[in-house]
Amino acid sequence: ALHVFGSVSSPVGKYEQEYSWFLTFNEDGTKVKRMEEMIDSSYLAEFFKRLHNYVEVGGGQGEAWADSVRAAYEESRGEA
Repeated sequence: ALHVFGSVSSPVGKYEQEYSWFLTFNEDGTKVKRMEEMIDSSYLAEFFKRLHNYVEVGGGQGEAWADSVRAAYEESRGEA
């Protein structure tokens, strides 16, 4: 198991998140068979919504970045 904490400053405020990953390995321990992740998906969705809105109104750094933020937001929105 891995338990980590991440923090970053952004144009829409500070992002802080705690992550837990649980890994299951094959018999000889050379390959990961399964990975489970636990995060606060509600907080993640709310943060990406703010970031998405920031990019949409022109505060971002270009269309490629906007596309990646939009995709991440769409992916996380239903996971709360």
